Amino acid sequence: PPESDCAPAPASAAGTPQVDPEVVALWAPIHGIAVLCSVGALACLPADDRTACFDATLAAALRGIT
Repeated sequence: PPESDCAPAPASAAGTPQVDPEVVALWAPIHGIAVLCSVGALACLPADDRTACFDATLAAALRGIT
């Protein structure tokens, strides 16, 4: 999206934008599976299957940061 459509990034104490790439790397798959399971391609799966997909995604993301 155009930069004018983007929310400002959180600022550091010095007032400069600050985004932690490691936090984004953990957040992205969790956000992705949450969207897929709530309103996306996986939303029609039975609840147990959606839970299994979410659990597998969370486990993979957490393995990636340890």
